[in-house]
Amino acid sequence: MNRLTTSLSRWAAWAAVGSAMASTAVWAEVPAPTPSPMQHGRMTERAQDNQQRHENKQAQHLERMKNLLQLQPEQQAAWQTYVTSVHSHPRHMALVAKTDWQAMNTLQRLDAQAQMRQQHHADAEQRDQATRTFYNSLNAAQQKAFDSLPTTGHRKMHMHMHGRHF
Repeated sequence: MNRLTTSLSRWAAWAAVGSAMASTAVWAEVPAPTPSPMQHGRMTERAQDNQQRHENKQAQHLERMKNLLQLQPEQQAAWQTYVTSVHSHPRHMALVAKTDWQAMNTLQRLDAQAQMRQQHHADAEQRDQATRTFYNSLNAAQQKAFDSLPTTGHRKMHMHMHGRHF
């Protein structure tokens, strides 16, 4: 009985070693990750298509919004300032893509992330102020129409891009 247990133990040990070696070989055969949308400062064709689609949707949204608000000629300057400030902000991911995370140590990465958070916060404050200024330039009926616009789009996009944060 003792000899049988020893044989089974040896067999199990060899099986574990063989399994580990086989899994190492599989890891070695894993293909390299697909390239990111930004390579050497140039966008891939797919990323360009996505960006173009996004810009088209944004232009359509702004046109619908402008039609809904029925802006008067004297409100055009306020509208243009609002659009420029709120809807034409630089993309956060472009900044992330430019950062060479691999060359940084942990403390440098933390500093870079803190700087990005501060910039993100400052950009949000600037967008809020631009929205307040534009909203105050509207009459009561236009403010009511502006209030009826959906506000969930950015939250849904954020949840899609970054996952749930509890």
